[in-house]
Amino acid sequence: MAGISVFASFLIFVFLVFRGLRKNHLAKDSGEKESDSKEEQKSVTFSQSNSSGEVQKTNEDFRKLKEEFSKTTQALFQRETELIQANKKIQELDAIKSEFVSVAAHQLRTPLTGIKWSYLALLEKETGSLNPEQKKIIEEGLEAIDYAIDTTNDLLNTARLEEGKTTISPEEQPIGPVIQEILKQHEPVIKEKKIKMNIDFPFSSPLSLKFDKEKISIVFDNIFANAVKYTPEGGSIELKAFREKDAVVFKIKDSGIGIPKAEQEKVFSKFFRAKNAVSFQTSGSGLGLYVAKNIVEKHGGEISLESEEGAGTTVAFSLPVK
Repeated sequence: MAGISVFASFLIFVFLVFRGLRKNHLAKDSGEKESDSKEEQKSVTFSQSNSSGEVQKTNEDFRKLKEEFSKTTQALFQRETELIQANKKIQELDAIKSEFVSVAAHQLRTPLTGIKWSYLALLEKETGSLNPEQKKIIEEGLEAIDYAIDTTNDLLNTARLEEGKTTISPEEQPIGPVIQEILKQHEPVIKEKKIKMNIDFPFSSPLSLKFDKEKISIVFDNIFANAVKYTPEGGSIELKAFREKDAVVFKIKDSGIGIPKAEQEKVFSKFFRAKNAVSFQTSGSGLGLYVAKNIVEKHGGEISLESEEGAGTTVAFSLPVK
């Protein structure tokens, strides 16, 4: 019994010691947790303080950006208003210019035509014979008058296009006689320069298209005028026509001076003349292809140009088959 009592007392002693250690450990943990909790609270408070400052700074930056954006928007609206007003002014000036050119061309064409008929009367000896020197003076005068009339017509056609007054009145009719008449007008210069004409199109062809005769005559005239003007003596001009899908294509190819590659994108621009063209032939308005392009497109067709400097130029345009 004494052994059991001693052993029991030992167990009780161990239990009491363990329980004391346990309490001390728990008390220590509790203190550490309280300390940790206080540190976390301090950290959270510091973090919240920092976050609040950052939010305020961001809001201030955003407010400044908003003010800057508002100022920029107002400036852009102001600039847009100024540009609209400036553009309106330009359009008004452009309209005045076109009207002036139209009126001036009309006023010039009538007296020029009268002067031409007077020169022709002299040349045809209706007022008596001419000596060689007089005849030469009359012929040179006629050339100058023809150039003035052509330039006046180009200006008038351009003004009408810009004013939107060019109307197309298409009629079903044969195209052959139109081409033949234009070639006849250029025949004197063609013979003088000994230019060889290659026509791959029968003028008596029954081919009929729906087009405005007056306007398409201008297209052929402008293209042939360039071909004849810029083809040197002894050169050649070729005309061919063929069907391509729902259109008839006309190609006028010459062996003239050609157009530099760097300048070809400008050929259909108003008043454009290539540098080599100005050197070769000083006279010219630079309006022929511009007018031709507008007329062709108003007919629903297309026009294009291929050229090589020193080797010639090919102008092709199409008219739809209705």
